[in-house]
Amino acid sequence: MLASSPSRLEIEYTMVSENTLPAVQLAARLTAPDGAFPGWRVAAFGLAEEAPLTAATLARIPPERRIDLAGRTDLAVLQACLQLCALFIGNDSAPMHLAAAPGTVVLGLFGPTRDDRNGPWSHKSDTVRTPESTGELARRPSGEPVMASLTVDRVAESAADFWPDI
Repeated sequence: MLASSPSRLEIEYTMVSENTLPAVQLAARLTAPDGAFPGWRVAAFGLAEEAPLTAATLARIPPERRIDLAGRTDLAVLQACLQLCALFIGNDSAPMHLAAAPGTVVLGLFGPTRDDRNGPWSHKSDTVRTPESTGELARRPSGEPVMASLTVDRVAESAADFWPDI
């Protein structure tokens, strides 16, 4: 996940568990000097066993701008942290809904689940999905990545386009 206030940005990618590269690229691109959110701090949340993945995601972010909270929050602390974020970018997950509930700006990432039904319920939210339909993704062989076609470029463009509209 990746969340942010003009100080923090949160990005979560479903495929992070298999491949941290998209989340790493997205965080680095969005917060680079020429990115949509230059200089923003990046917060990464996850379970304790996901700490190596969050560390890999944050590795390209300067140390003074990264906040690694993997394994360091319970549900109440996670909710409080998400409320402090200006932007949450993440897949269809409990943290996405926890971020949207108090009004944090959310960009939900969708593939195998329906964004029209499962998307964040907030006037400060938007979704971006894979080019394939949920049906097409459901027919993929077990174990085949379902979010790989949701590119870093598409997510970064969606975040940059959505941000000024809220």
